[in-house]
Amino acid sequence: FLNPIPIMSDIEGVVEDLGFKDGDLVNKGQLLLKIRNSTIEQQIQQAKIDLLNAEANYKRIVEYESREEGKSPEIIETKRALSEAENNLIRLKNKKDRTYRLVGKGIMAKNEIEAAEAEYSGVENQVRGLQDKLDGLAKTLHANKQIAQLNLNKARIALRELLSNFAKSEIKAPVTGIVTFPVISSG
Repeated sequence: FLNPIPIMSDIEGVVEDLGFKDGDLVNKGQLLLKIRNSTIEQQIQQAKIDLLNAEANYKRIVEYESREEGKSPEIIETKRALSEAENNLIRLKNKKDRTYRLVGKGIMAKNEIEAAEAEYSGVENQVRGLQDKLDGLAKTLHANKQIAQLNLNKARIALRELLSNFAKSEIKAPVTGIVTFPVISSG
């Protein structure tokens, strides 16, 4: 006449609260027992701390990026050096052009062209290097923000999974019925 429904827990732990005895009538959704698993509880507490830390780190990076982009000492110094190098490059371009004209007129020796070209090329490389450095600094700021976002998402997922497992510590009656042959006890 009745179909027995075996009830098992997905988690291990100590039965903390046994809400029935053999022969009791239980209603669907009624708490039958609660399992205490101190490992999951500790992991949840650690996951909450990890989430708070990840949120704080992400917020700090976002605030720093919006407030300090272009204001950090390294970026300011690199921009200053780049501006100086670009001005120097303009000066050396004019010097190089003048050298070509003077060599063409026979006023300067041809080896002066090589020296002017080498000097110009060196500063041109310096400008490219400083531009690359600025690009790298901007990419680093962006990468740090992305890493912080990933860590924040990871912390949220970890906590959500632990809370889901913790919810399994409460075993509820799947249907209304009579408890028969319980193979469990508190403790």
